[in-house]
Amino acid sequence: MEKENVKLAMITAASSALDYLKKNPNADSEQVMKHIIRSIKAEGEAKIAGIAAANHVVKFKEKNSEATQKQVMQELSNSMRSILKSIEKQDENEKMLNL
Repeated sequence: MEKENVKLAMITAASSALDYLKKNPNADSEQVMKHIIRSIKAEGEAKIAGIAAANHVVKFKEKNSEATQKQVMQELSNSMRSILKSIEKQDENEKMLNL
């Protein structure tokens, strides 16, 4: 996994999710995620990481509705390592099932 491309995809997707929420304040998480999945330009693992990051910030924003965009992005930054580890663990589990 190219870490820089993956992190860039995560930040881009998370920012896009926040922008979508700002423009559509009544949107639910499903609508936001449909928008992200349709609009994300990354491929492969970077796309998966971007979708995971967007999902993370949407959930965080739902629980912390007063959080600023800066606070949400800081939370993403703090959580990137655990999000990536979760994705890698999921990949490993899927590979084990395919053996």
